Amino acid sequence: MEKPKSNIGRIIFALIIILIIVIFSVQNSAHTDVKIFFWKTSVPLVLLLFLCFIGGICLSLIAIFPMRKYIKAQARLIEELQTRNDILDTQNKQNNQK
Repeated sequence: MEKPKSNIGRIIFALIIILIIVIFSVQNSAHTDVKIFFWKTSVPLVLLLFLCFIGGICLSLIAIFPMRKYIKAQARLIEELQTRNDILDTQNKQNNQK
């Protein structure tokens, strides 16, 4: 009977990451002016960085989605061509045996 895996390593890693995020947030809590066209506002730097991070993730997902669709279509085409090749190999072997 196997011992259940201990998650203590993962918990410690998560706590370290949370601690780093908290330290980063406290050190970057100063307000910064943001100007977009005619709109001007003041937001905490950590919030601005977080929004830019989330925006980058969203743009990456938008860029990756068409690529995944193309790759799946190519995989289906490869599978179909392999099937056709197998059929032709079988027919060729049968013709050579005659």
